[in-house]
Amino acid sequence: MTDTIQVFSIVSSRADMILPQFEALCAHCTEPFQYIVVENDRKDASRGIIEHCDKNGLTCKSVVTIGITIPSDVHAAGIQWVWDLLADRQRPAVILDMDIFPLKPFRFRDYIQEDHYHLAGVAQSRGKIHYLWPGLLVINCPKIVGELRFDAGRLNSIGGNTLVDAGGGLHWYLRDKDNPVRHLRSVGEPETVRNWLPEPFRSRYEPAFDFQVIEDTWLHYRRASLWRGQPDVKLDQPKRLLLADILRGTHS
Repeated sequence: MTDTIQVFSIVSSRADMILPQFEALCAHCTEPFQYIVVENDRKDASRGIIEHCDKNGLTCKSVVTIGITIPSDVHAAGIQWVWDLLADRQRPAVILDMDIFPLKPFRFRDYIQEDHYHLAGVAQSRGKIHYLWPGLLVINCPKIVGELRFDAGRLNSIGGNTLVDAGGGLHWYLRDKDNPVRHLRSVGEPETVRNWLPEPFRSRYEPAFDFQVIEDTWLHYRRASLWRGQPDVKLDQPKRLLLADILRGTHS
């Protein structure tokens, strides 16, 4: 079991993203992994997430974030719960957003270079505060020294009182230069993303879709929770249809 990567997918809505993500991992991850859906208690979405997992034979754990209403705080609390109570500290763990999908073969251990880096993720900055985005975060659990925090909200550190997203609390771990961290490569420029997609799908990609590509392997759908309201809702159907066709094409 120590060779098996534990993968926690944080899902606060959009049960329709769960099975495609799991199938993409099965198609492209070349090392053993254990997939656990973490249902993050977002109003009426929770029942659909749990039922979807039960129907498809997937493990689902529920986080209860009583009294927390701001989405980024809910997200941060869910990740913190995973780290504090679920993660096996004897083997690597991965935190995934619900809307990120591998399209090519990969190994999570390659991102931490087997056993060198403590953390691997996409760099995030807010002013002078630097941390890692927790949507694709590889944690080398046996190497972690001290505490990991994933807080969102106001962070009092260098540069004053700065507003950060989920994962902002990792700033404290990154400040210690004795903790080696790898920054994963990401691109989001529309033309770069379009050219990266498999050729049959490039003509259907629109800049407003705002996909992100990470490590030349992962497609990040972005804004699957439709948090911007009508602009995201309007784009969601053509985005979903394109995503479904891309996943179907890369699994075969």
